[in-house]
Amino acid sequence: MAVLTSSGVEIDPDRWFSATLSIDEPPSEEVAEDGTVVSSSAGGTYELYFALSWDGDWTVEAVDVSRTDG
Repeated sequence: MAVLTSSGVEIDPDRWFSATLSIDEPPSEEVAEDGTVVSSSAGGTYELYFALSWDGDWTVEAVDVSRTDG
């Protein structure tokens, strides 16, 4: 995967944050030991949205993923 863009916003100072990543996932295949293709993915472009909190350690509160290339 390649990160195309990223941004972050502090929602509540030192407590709540959001982060957004735009990523490009290339096509892929999972191949068994005997050479047969078990699964494949055409890849695509996605936006990942993260809700984060900070209380001495980072916690990922929620994640949402949207396909952006159709």
